[in-house]
Amino acid sequence: MDTSKIQLSSTEVQFSDKLVAVPTLELIGHYSKDELASLLAKLNAWILSAALFPAEIEIATLITHDQGMDEHVGVVDDVLLAALQSEFVDASSRPIRMQPVTILLNCKRDANPKQACAVSVRLTVGDNFFPDDPLTISICLKSSDPAAWADLTKARKVISSMLEQKLLYSTFGYGFACDFEHVMEVSHTIENLCMRYLGVDLNDPFGNYTFYMPRGFRSINWKIGLPERRLSSLAPAQRETLLACTTLEDGVRYWKTGEKPSICDRNSTSDHQAIAEYAALDRQLKSLKFMPPVLWMPKWRSDTYERWQNRWEEVSFD
Repeated sequence: MDTSKIQLSSTEVQFSDKLVAVPTLELIGHYSKDELASLLAKLNAWILSAALFPAEIEIATLITHDQGMDEHVGVVDDVLLAALQSEFVDASSRPIRMQPVTILLNCKRDANPKQACAVSVRLTVGDNFFPDDPLTISICLKSSDPAAWADLTKARKVISSMLEQKLLYSTFGYGFACDFEHVMEVSHTIENLCMRYLGVDLNDPFGNYTFYMPRGFRSINWKIGLPERRLSSLAPAQRETLLACTTLEDGVRYWKTGEKPSICDRNSTSDHQAIAEYAALDRQLKSLKFMPPVLWMPKWRSDTYERWQNRWEEVSFD
């Protein structure tokens, strides 16, 4: 792939007409089945009040679960969100599920010529193999809007307050993004790019990795958030190491690699300082990471994902 014409702005890196890297926020939490409807109602109200999707623009909506997949196009309003909530809660209440339940709201780049940006919201409940397991919730937002970094910072605060004691952690930084009908088409491209652009998180459009997320960070990014309560049981030495250079906000500890997010292009000397900062944070949080023992995409080479997970140990500019 010719990467010489990649376009870089403060909010978007464009690799092709189908694949970009954009600001990406993900929050992970634990919920019981009887609490899920209340959380979705709060999220739906916030999506409408924050006007994440223009009221006059039709968007693509996808919901997937054990019983199948439904897709339609329409505006985001209280009727659509209520219908999705009902189906989502019903599917999530099944005592045993071998597939995650996911709602994906995706505003395509060409949906509104006056607002040339893509916005997506994904809500996933991970698989559960035992009826009494708590539900793992993943809430992921992506945006290429010029104000995305500020908007998603505000969103992180709002959603963290919704999750309250249920919050496990959050990640924030660049992530690969594409419209969901192109997921398999761009998979090979992501595989070829992920070890060059180290600061861009892999794309999980259907929430397939939500099941593993309570075990630890799959990857560090520009900013990481962890509730203070989750650090209280650590040994003093480990806690001291982890708390170095953190800030505390509303009961959540935040780490960040530097003042600005970076795609961490290994071929650009201007990104080498950012790469060193990301690698340093990866070393600091290494004890909190977990590597799922599965391939990222079916057609990836067997060693690609493992190499990507350990990418910060591969780079050094000392």
